[in-house]
Amino acid sequence: MHNHTIKTVICLVLSLGIIAGTTHALTPEKEAEARQIFKQLIAPCCWTTSVADHGSGAAPKIQAEIRTLLEEGRTRDEIIAHYVDIYGERILVEPPRRGFNLLAYWMPWVVLVAGIGAIILFARRARAPSAPQPSASAQGDASLDPYRKRVREEVRRLDA
Repeated sequence: MHNHTIKTVICLVLSLGIIAGTTHALTPEKEAEARQIFKQLIAPCCWTTSVADHGSGAAPKIQAEIRTLLEEGRTRDEIIAHYVDIYGERILVEPPRRGFNLLAYWMPWVVLVAGIGAIILFARRARAPSAPQPSASAQGDASLDPYRKRVREEVRRLDA
């Protein structure tokens, strides 16, 4: 093995030991509560997945902090409020249902209903027979009379 590879393996083993050392032995009820809280918070290292599903970056640290806060007797709401104070509402997997955030809940339904309405309207218009458009001769456009006369003469001459 190369010296660099050995150092990498040692660092990984030590970091796993540190992470494992930070886990707290909670009662089964508190551990279940901790896992529910993990699912409600987004990992602030990349802002893509919940703390429950993210395995690198800040997620293990936050999991350990949540367990510590639960051991201290903090409630779920207090813990979530703690992280909202630090990171803002962005940390929440599901935004609160108030104010501007209501758009996140209502807009998909509004767009769905509007889309269905547009499809129905389009289908009705496509099925409905269109009214015949009046031709130029029906409108009595006198400016076309010399051309019509010439076309009739050309047709007679070709038929003859």
